[in-house]
Amino acid sequence: MDGTTIASLKDQLTFTENSQAITYKVDDSNNLYINDAQIVITDIVATNGIVHVLSEVLAPELDPKFLWTSFDETELVAHENVPSALFSDVGSDTYIRFFYGHNLDKSIATDVGAGDVSGHWQAGTDSDPYPYQVWIPEAQTESMPLVLILHTRGEQGDDNNAQIITELASTWANNVEEPSILLAPQAPSGTGAWSVTDLDNIIYEIQSNYNIDLNRLYITGHSFGGRGVLNMLSGSDHKFAAATLFAPSGKGFDDLDTSTLGETPQWYVVSKSDVIVDDEAVYNYFLEVYASDSQ
Repeated sequence: MDGTTIASLKDQLTFTENSQAITYKVDDSNNLYINDAQIVITDIVATNGIVHVLSEVLAPELDPKFLWTSFDETELVAHENVPSALFSDVGSDTYIRFFYGHNLDKSIATDVGAGDVSGHWQAGTDSDPYPYQVWIPEAQTESMPLVLILHTRGEQGDDNNAQIITELASTWANNVEEPSILLAPQAPSGTGAWSVTDLDNIIYEIQSNYNIDLNRLYITGHSFGGRGVLNMLSGSDHKFAAATLFAPSGKGFDDLDTSTLGETPQWYVVSKSDVIVDDEAVYNYFLEVYASDSQ
């Protein structure tokens, strides 16, 4: 963290090892607090570092609304602190093992487990400008979650196939644990950004054809698709139960409305050594979203 004096730490936000936020506060008497716990004894030298004594125990939240995960170039691990709200209905236990950066060997992510639900991809109706595929479970239920999956720039085209053989969609399809509808649209070559209006229209179409639980709309995307997730959270007609973003790309985030983004639980995943996405820029934006949460 930045800061060499107590005063300079005031209102700084940082994150613990398990991705939970802590805020440094300074009162009128220049006493320093971490969240609501006062630092009462400082600078105790121990064999493994410096210890500070707090007035009370900092108890971690059991279900954080926002989560940040960064990792180095060779790391592929399961995150044990994913909020239960994030994709718990559709296979988070296996899906959370799937994250990488633009410069990693993606082949390691294509088959991380086997879900309990079988199904198949089916091409949707001709939709302008986005053709799409729908993954349909063999046995449908009366109320199913919908997962919108937004691909990277490399899967743009018009074959209506490249977006479902990419790691993001195939991993979801291989690991569904409850009857669910997966929706994978394909953006045409040269698309600069996902259109919120056009994606909303496809979701409305899916809602008219399948038994979708409107309280369980989820969204995920990687790179170009990750930025599409932010566009949808900022301007969609739909309310998403949770979102996860893998290395979201884009030239800045100033055009997005953080006041609406903070309403949805979100998990950001970025490689510290990503060769395309600036992990620090995404992290700073994550802090803005975190700070915007009205709850």
